[in-house]
Amino acid sequence: MKTPRAVQERNRHQMRTNMARMAVCCVDCRKPRVVYSAVALTRQQKSHATTTAEANGYTCGAPMLAESDPDTNVMVVRESLSCADNVEVQFWSGKFGLSTDYEVCGNCGGEDDVEEASAEDRATYSTVAPQCTVCKALKLVVVRGCKRKNSAAFAARTAKKRNRAAAQAAGGGGGFLGVPVSRGGGGGGG
Repeated sequence: MKTPRAVQERNRHQMRTNMARMAVCCVDCRKPRVVYSAVALTRQQKSHATTTAEANGYTCGAPMLAESDPDTNVMVVRESLSCADNVEVQFWSGKFGLSTDYEVCGNCGGEDDVEEASAEDRATYSTVAPQCTVCKALKLVVVRGCKRKNSAAFAARTAKKRNRAAAQAAGGGGGFLGVPVSRGGGGGGG
């Protein structure tokens, strides 16, 4: 039997943010664990991963699929994680279609009283996990990604986008001098 470290080393090339495809939950701690794949997963593969994880009682640190499963080399999870570890930052990458309404605490995986990250943290870091009130009260470190290279410029771009969206919502039109821009597939001439 291969150790989790050896399995993770073998699949290290797949465990990047852009290869995060879906998540499965541990039956013990209920934390979501990211499923990585070098290729986009089909609906059948996603369904197979979910039902197999539920049927076999997936737990942190264990392989998600049996070694004899044909999808073992296609889909992997980090087997070096335990229930004591935080939720992976890649969970919030938005690559695998979770709705933004589904929020879990980055520390404990809890779904109750989860608060969104501060605007300052979101401007400073590439990804910032939400945190529940209990973990915040315990002053646990917020789970976050890499520090942005130029957080001031990012904050300025974000504010500019927000102002533009507010102007359009207020009836600004969105075109030159307030003239609405046609988005239709019209003929192109007059």
